[in-house]
Amino acid sequence: MTKALHLLEVGFTNRLEKVSSEVSRQIATTQSESARHALAYGRFEEILKESYSLIPNIQTVILSVYDQYGQPKTGLNYNIYSNTANNLFHAYWTIRDRDLKPIVQHELETFKQEAKETSVETAARTFVKQCFERSYNEAALFQQFFAIEPHYSTDPKSAFVALKSNQRSLVTGTDITPIATTLQPALQASNLNTICHVVGWVTSEYLLLEYDEDETPFTAHCRGLASRLLAEHLWTFTDAFFEAEIAKSISKAVITPEGLKIGPMTGGDSSSNAFPPVRRAVELLGLFDQSMPKERCVSDVVRLDIHVKHDLTTTPLSSSGTARSCSRSSKNLSPRHSVLKCASSPARMAQIRISS
Repeated sequence: MTKALHLLEVGFTNRLEKVSSEVSRQIATTQSESARHALAYGRFEEILKESYSLIPNIQTVILSVYDQYGQPKTGLNYNIYSNTANNLFHAYWTIRDRDLKPIVQHELETFKQEAKETSVETAARTFVKQCFERSYNEAALFQQFFAIEPHYSTDPKSAFVALKSNQRSLVTGTDITPIATTLQPALQASNLNTICHVVGWVTSEYLLLEYDEDETPFTAHCRGLASRLLAEHLWTFTDAFFEAEIAKSISKAVITPEGLKIGPMTGGDSSSNAFPPVRRAVELLGLFDQSMPKERCVSDVVRLDIHVKHDLTTTPLSSSGTARSCSRSSKNLSPRHSVLKCASSPARMAQIRISS
């Protein structure tokens, strides 16, 4: 049995190298996006399947270890075949990562150029769409060879965990880290509004379905990628920006006596003549509310209390004036805006609130 499994690994690796030698060379020398796609998926699948019993034997091994969704099977088979399955995964993703490197590199260069010359937000949207589409295509191709569709799992014996450990620069259904490592440096150099627009777009584009919209396999795949991209990376990243902005413009901001004078209300907005920290707090609350889903909450509450009254007591202004101003600005908030619940991961919730 050991010799047979070893021969299967060697045969699969040799076949992959043969396919790669033909396909990768053509991908590298082709400028057409459609031609590259046809080579990377259609031609690659066609040649690899011309291997007689190789692919059926591989599927037999994989299905001895996992069910169709990548969950580990119990019994002796797992111990016998799991190491071979992991070696087959490793050989496959090594070739795929190498063959598609020109495509990935081209998209990265395009993203950086567009972010620099046009708009970080537009570049981020295009890049996320490209990554999600490629991830879906890779998942469909993977299923053709290995006969499983790995679902998200934290089980260390699952196919999801095994595949995640084999990832490199290629975005797949098990590894969305390359998206985050590309987006975050560009967003880091932008502003909070841009970050919120990108995060809000990912949420509305991929997580929220219209009431009359049917979920297709593609939308389901993208929804899973988006939820993990947000929960594991972008929400934590955005929270840090909000915390820094709160510290800079509210909790540690220097307030001058001139800034504490109550002027006339403008534009019918009751918060227009509020104190600067209050106005900025309202702006941040609105920005956070627009970029985050309302369901974002759970345990481990962290409160970021904006104590406007405490900041204002360092000035000679009367406490009654402070109370009136804070009251006016707070009344202008709906209950949803007055206390915003958020979380940087499924295990964290932060509450930003204005208290007088």
